[in-house]
Amino acid sequence: MKIIKDFDLECVFLMSEILDKMDLGIDADTIIKKTKLAKLEGAKDAGKLGKEIVVGIGVEMGAKMLRNIYKAKKEVKQLISELSGEPIESVNKMNLKDIKEFFGELVKHEGFGDFLSQAGQLTE
Repeated sequence: MKIIKDFDLECVFLMSEILDKMDLGIDADTIIKKTKLAKLEGAKDAGKLGKEIVVGIGVEMGAKMLRNIYKAKKEVKQLISELSGEPIESVNKMNLKDIKEFFGELVKHEGFGDFLSQAGQLTE
């Protein structure tokens, strides 16, 4: 399913509601503590260290998302419908491959990264 619409203010509101309902806040200190100390000590430069932490955050966020997506199912469907131009009935029939492709495209979509960046700054 292709994204055909810009990530506008309505999408920001939907994403905010989704993040809130899914409780996707991440505690960076916890992620750092969970990262294996051997990996951190073996990192010879800040880039490798940062990569380990980012991977840890991604894993933690992905796991939380899978655990809590049911809490925001209406809003997730609405967001997909808004951005793809597809009716909710079509969104309801999406399979896992379609969903994965949609969110993969969303992460790359202009405006979405800005939203995540701002959301992250607000939670610090």
